[in-house]
Amino acid sequence: STADNTIYFGGAVKNVVFTNNKVLACLAARTVRAGKTLEGFVCSDNYFEDGGYSFDWLRTDGAISGEVVIENNVVKGSQQSFIMFMAHGNGNFTIQNNKIYDMKCVAIDIRTTAGVKCTSTFNVIHNVLDNTNIGTTTVWKPVRFRFNDYTGETLDANVNLNVYINWGTTFLEDASGAKVGWVNMDNNYFDGLTADQLTAENFDNIAASWANPFTSVEALEKSIPSVYDFAKY
Repeated sequence: STADNTIYFGGAVKNVVFTNNKVLACLAARTVRAGKTLEGFVCSDNYFEDGGYSFDWLRTDGAISGEVVIENNVVKGSQQSFIMFMAHGNGNFTIQNNKIYDMKCVAIDIRTTAGVKCTSTFNVIHNVLDNTNIGTTTVWKPVRFRFNDYTGETLDANVNLNVYINWGTTFLEDASGAKVGWVNMDNNYFDGLTADQLTAENFDNIAASWANPFTSVEALEKSIPSVYDFAKY
């Protein structure tokens, strides 16, 4: 049904750009939704504010592929997620410099297409994931992948320089149950946890490394190039 969506693409689409918008007190369950395949997507410099019924601000039901860039957005509230890609194909996925507040289930959820062997790069870089007003009892974890049918040669996954606040102590989740350590989780702020307090279980046993965690947000911000200006929000 398109009644639950602000913008809905019912057929296959390419090169969608959604930029410089304010979505205030939203009552639609999804703001941008692709019902079938989406090849190429840019979502940047938007402000999203939940009106009590927003479930997935960005959602694809068919496979998303190609060059995907989601950056410089501010998201305040969701009954489920900011990003929910129900399937994906080959592509480069960049999710960077977003501020994501108060997600009731998950911030970023990216799922594979069952039985399809993809070659993909995921860079989840320079984001703030702050669940202060929700608490740690979310349904899922803040960043969620499904790694079915990948191999170490076809997947490059990096989750770095992010700020995790009040998401509990599990920062990454593999819903497929593959439990293969492929994700680079270096150089993040994990709610103040130090290196000797972190183990593979904090990353659902799918992290390849989690070196050099920052113990303060201020230290992380100082390490980020000036082009990533958290203060602009």
